[in-house]
Parts: sequence; structure tokens; C-alpha cells
Amino acid sequence: MHTKTVVRAGSFAIVLAAIIGSAGSCRPDAQTSVPQSHDTATPYRIAPGDVLSIEVVGYEEWDQSTIVRPDGRISYRATGEIEVAGMTVEQLREILYDAIGPGGRHLKSPRVVVNVTTIQMPTAHVVGAVVRPGACDLPRGRRSAKQAISFVGGALEEADLTRVVVHRNAGTREVIDLQAQMAGEAADTYLHDGDQMVVPKIERFVGVIGVAGHSGQIALELGQESISLSELLVKVGGIPSDADEDRALILRADGAIDDFNPSAVLRCEHPPVELLAGDVLWVLPRPDKEFFTVTGAVSSSGRFEFQEELTLADALALAGQLSEAADTGDIRILRADGHGSTVDIRPLLSGEDTDIGRLPIQPGDIVLVPVHTEAYAVLGAVTRPGAFQWQEDMTLIEALAQAGGIREEIALMSDVTIVRQMSPGEEPIILTVDAHRLLRGQPDTEDYVLLPDDIVYVPTKKKTLRSRLDTPLTLLGMGATLLRLFGH
Repeated sequence: MHTKTVVRAGSFAIVLAAIIGSAGSCRPDAQTSVPQSHDTATPYRIAPGDVLSIEVVGYEEWDQSTIVRPDGRISYRATGEIEVAGMTVEQLREILYDAIGPGGRHLKSPRVVVNVTTIQMPTAHVVGAVVRPGACDLPRGRRSAKQAISFVGGALEEADLTRVVVHRNAGTREVIDLQAQMAGEAADTYLHDGDQMVVPKIERFVGVIGVAGHSGQIALELGQESISLSELLVKVGGIPSDADEDRALILRADGAIDDFNPSAVLRCEHPPVELLAGDVLWVLPRPDKEFFTVTGAVSSSGRFEFQEELTLADALALAGQLSEAADTGDIRILRADGHGSTVDIRPLLSGEDTDIGRLPIQPGDIVLVPVHTEAYAVLGAVTRPGAFQWQEDMTLIEALAQAGGIREEIALMSDVTIVRQMSPGEEPIILTVDAHRLLRGQPDTEDYVLLPDDIVYVPTKKKTLRSRLDTPLTLLGMGATLLRLFGH
């Protein structure tokens, strides 16, 4: 439960004054002040986390201030253990009067005053492309999504209000069109205690893989639907010397593959080439210098120079160790002609069938070692970067610990990032956390619960070429592209 404690005073305090009248009356006359939780027809009900002040006027030994425990109970000398969560203040007053007064045989005519001095306010969180990301109070136990947006200062200009994601405290998830709700064209969605609403940015990407100065996802400008080949090559640093200047591939989002001559396009000897959102440019290696790539759940992914008679076992050995989250039953090999195959290497690892390891690797191949369907990755300035098996309710702090902790001497602690791909085809959501404040237990810093496929990235203080190439978007772009080509 995500809650925030709010101390109420004056008109916001919940005050009940019960004054016991004459000795012969069965119930005393009571002067009562009861808050109405904004809806005057609904009396406030005590909740776990509320602080109760019980005063018996003239008898200090019966006074007590107590907090309602998570199980909804308190302990009081006249009643012992008693469950109070869900009661109205009047109901609690009656129970205390019966326990202290004539029925309880402690005091003959007690005057009882009960205050709820601190209320445990239900809270949701709004993050993403909004002015002031953070907690949002729910004074009535719920708040509409459009009210929540106003509470945090409104949406940023680049916010995509048509694909807002609401993560329910119960573990479910729904995507809503908040723009339609704000226009009155759709029914309101309500946030409840512990919910989280994520407002994504309007971002569209093209991908670049292969022999390029910068690989991964390249964001299009706001409102831009496509990018020319020449503009894209400028963004990625041009065509490097070890790339094939006369042949490249575009892997279209609809599954088509375009084979073209990039040099001819740049010399205006070929019609202009445009890449649409979701397309991927594959820059092939120079024919006289051949390479292959191993990427995914391995310790040393990268591009390696091809050698004759190279096998799958050799390729995997060059890429270091398989991570604990590697799905060894679903290794994918993508050929330079766009075709692919899937290999189960579990018999190879167990020694039952070594012939699998002799599968030949060809120039230009990409070997992808995927992770299990429920896994997450921790990258950057941590002791043991890699992919790890996801567990339910795992938090960011636990994930960082699983990766051996942050290397604080080189890490940019204030800018730890969670890259979250909500579903295939959607742009990732970026959540940024100040790890200094998180690890010190600061209450205003969210310890996010991780979802399967999340990527946690701890950047370094010094921006090196390696750090730019190892951004989470690079990994996400490469993995998402290859998975799409294999029909996942």
C-alpha cells in the first residue's frame, strides 16, 4: 500500500466529545464533532495508520495516544486488544464508554474525548511526462485520472495522453485514453490507493543495427513520422570505414526487407530512402572484412571478426558466460539475408549432444541469446551487470543488490533509470530515480516494483563512448528488433 501521513488540524481534526450526564441515564448526552470525508452523507471510518487520542477528563491515567496497527487493532487498558479499523468515531466512543463507565465498573461518570489527530491518507502516484511527478492524495479514497493530472501540475507538451498506463495496486494493468476522458468522450478512470499512473511521451523511433557508429533506437522529433537515410546517417556518425558502402538493408515494421545501395542514395543516383517509425536500418560489414555478432544474455556481447570454420559453440565462448536468465532453449541465429533459425543448446550444455555446438556461423550472422519471458536486466555502473530472473514484488533496491550493488565511485547516482517496455510496438517508458535518496530511505523517493523485461541502467559520471553505446535504449532497440523478426 502506498500511503502518505497527513496531520489534520482545526476543521480537519476528527473530534468526538462525549459527556456522561446524570447517573440514571443509560447513555450520556454527547457533544460530537465528526468529519465527513468530504461527502457529508458518509461519516469517516478509522483506518490502519490513523493516530487516535483518547482522553478521560480528570483521569490522566486513562489517557492514551495510540496508532491503529496494520491489522486494524489497538490496545487500550479498559478493552485490551480491540479492532477499530472500519468503525466510525461514534461507534468507538460507545465501546470506550461501556468499557470505562458503569458497564466496565471502572469509573462512575467518565467524560470521554476521542480525537483522530492523524489520518492515513490514501495515495496514488503519477509519473512520466507530467510537470510534478509524484504522490497524489486521494481524499475520498479515489480520484479521477484527469483530476490526478491536474493535481501534479498537468501534462507536459510532449505527453501522449492517448496511451496512459494505470498499474493497479492489485497487480493488474490497463491502458486508457486520457485525452478522450478529458474531452468528455470516454468514461472516467479512477485511481485508488496504491495505484500508479504512467504518462508516456509521444516518441517514435527507428532502429540502427550492424556496423554503425551508434546502434540502437533513434528518436524521431515530436510529430515526425519518418526520417531520411541521409539525416539518419548524420545522427549515427555516418557510414564507418568497415561498413559495406554499396549494400544495406531496411527491415520494415510490416516485415518487408528493402535491399539498397546507400552510397548511390547519398550521391542522389538512387531515389531518396525514407525510414518510417518502427523501421530498422541494418548496416552490413565490408565484404573484405567479415564479422558476426553475439548479443543478449551474455557477459561480453559485441561484434567479432569472422574466422573460417567458426561454430556456434565458438561464437558463444567468445561472448563470455551465459547469464542466469538466459533462455538456452531458444537461441536465435539471424542470417545476413534476413532468414533465421532457432536452436536449443540445453543438450549441448549438459553434454548429451555436442553436435549442436558444431552448427556453422556465417559472416554477418547475429546470434541472439534471449532471456526468459520473466526476466529483467541491470546494466551500467554495477558490480555484476546482466540479466536476472524476475520475481514477483521485486523492487529496484533488490534488483541493484542482485547485481552486486552500485559502483558508487563511478556511478551517476542521481540519474538511475528504469526502461520499461509496456507492450510490443509501444515506446518505452523512462523512470528516473535518485539512488542516493532511495538507498537512504528518503520517503519522497519511490522504490519502484519491477516488471518483467524492465531494464535498470546506472549511468557513469563520465560520458565515454562506451557509455553512450551502452544506453538502455540501445539494448532495448536491438533486442526488440530481433525479437520482432522472429515473430515474438
